Amino acid sequence: MGARPVIYSPWCEAGKIAAPPEERWRVVTIEMERTPPLDWTHEREWRVASDLPLEARYFSALVASWHDADAIFEPFDRHPPCAGVIPLDALLGSGA
Repeated sequence: MGARPVIYSPWCEAGKIAAPPEERWRVVTIEMERTPPLDWTHEREWRVASDLPLEARYFSALVASWHDADAIFEPFDRHPPCAGVIPLDALLGSGA
């Protein structure tokens, strides 16, 4: 689908050495001299240059609680346009 890993680079350098103009959609700024540093390298992100069509039936919505799950189900007549809705408090045992 054309996904490519991002290029982590200071923005001022990206245009010079890291990426030609047609590849700048891949650049993520990294600024290690800042306090705190701006560093997203832990994400190991990949991107596509345009919209990525995803079929909702393959994905679930993560929400904080059963209350939030109900708020998603109600507008869709109890059939949200996704595979399911998962309340994190029930999954992680952190509340009611």
